[in-house]
Amino acid sequence: MSDTAPSTAIIRIERLVAGGFGLGRHEGKVLLVPLTAPGDEVEVKLPERGAKSRLARIVTPGPDRVEPPCRHFGVCGGCDLMQLSYPAQLRVKLEMVAETIERIGGRNLLSTVGEVGIEANPVPLHSRIRATWQPTETGTAGYFRRGSHEVIEIDDCPILDPALEAVRSELRITDKVHGLTNGTDVSLAAAQGSAELIEFDVADARILASADAFFQASGGLLDKFVRHVVHLAGRGRPTYAVELYSGVGLFTVSLASHVGQVDAIESSMSAVELARKNVQRNCLRNVACHVESTERWVARQFGNNPRPEIIVVDPPRIGLSDVVLSGMLRIEPHRIVYVSCDPATFARDARRIVDAGYHMTNLTVFDLFPQTHHTETVAAFDRSSSGSGDPA
Repeated sequence: MSDTAPSTAIIRIERLVAGGFGLGRHEGKVLLVPLTAPGDEVEVKLPERGAKSRLARIVTPGPDRVEPPCRHFGVCGGCDLMQLSYPAQLRVKLEMVAETIERIGGRNLLSTVGEVGIEANPVPLHSRIRATWQPTETGTAGYFRRGSHEVIEIDDCPILDPALEAVRSELRITDKVHGLTNGTDVSLAAAQGSAELIEFDVADARILASADAFFQASGGLLDKFVRHVVHLAGRGRPTYAVELYSGVGLFTVSLASHVGQVDAIESSMSAVELARKNVQRNCLRNVACHVESTERWVARQFGNNPRPEIIVVDPPRIGLSDVVLSGMLRIEPHRIVYVSCDPATFARDARRIVDAGYHMTNLTVFDLFPQTHHTETVAAFDRSSSGSGDPA
């Protein structure tokens, strides 16, 4: 940028796109601006290169803009949609998911689904049951400043479940700490020592979990989310199902009531130990929990019988590796239920699943992360010659 070029410009935000950025234009160039709302007229600092710009000030607020219910918003890196009313958050999240899937996976990817819905969180604030805290200079439990690794002091975190916030506000720490709550009890995991076990009542199952093992982050939608996954996977009462990336058995335990036999595959020994406790706690005799990587499991399944009728996958944000996805498609289950926390990697994997002869018959977005651009999507893929949508 030359010395005579303006360093700022006033633009109008047209819509929000992937990552929660507001999209506007200046002299024909697309600019991406964080912490904005559709319809905002804003002054932005123009980037020297690329599209990502910095918000300087709100000139005229858009119709969906509200006063953020947190004094740390914009400084703390945790939330990036708190400037939107909750109905607007749901609308833009659904738009962002659909746009990402169509842009990466192709417009026809959603043609067999029908209407894509989003499940609102009944508790848009105070519903986060899992968090990670960093030590501040004074030893309190803080969060990273937006866009940096500097830790800032937090007076109050309004997205946390009250039981978790009560513990956070009193903590004195010297290293990173993870917290998890069931609304009453709190489990903490630090670098040293073991985390306490706490129990959740989810989808007619009793689930033990701890802060040092992966667990979903939202209490407000947890039960409905698990029931939906189990409904899609257990429809028709299949004889044999496999769950990959099964963790502590959050889906596994409830799924067992709808399936003849379930094999749960998880690479974390500590998570599998918890999953086995959960199987015993719920008196299940048709579940086997295996400590094994998903790559090794699919490699062993080639040509093996019986083949699972249903495969449930809940991979990390990077999605399915080529080895896992190729192996799943060779197995040819009747249905794949895919739980994803990243629309981009989901779209990439969904394209390959559909190209292998499946139809996406259900796609539901769950707002497990209110006040942020993050979402959880659940999709079902059926192997059939028919492209008709399944309303299940």
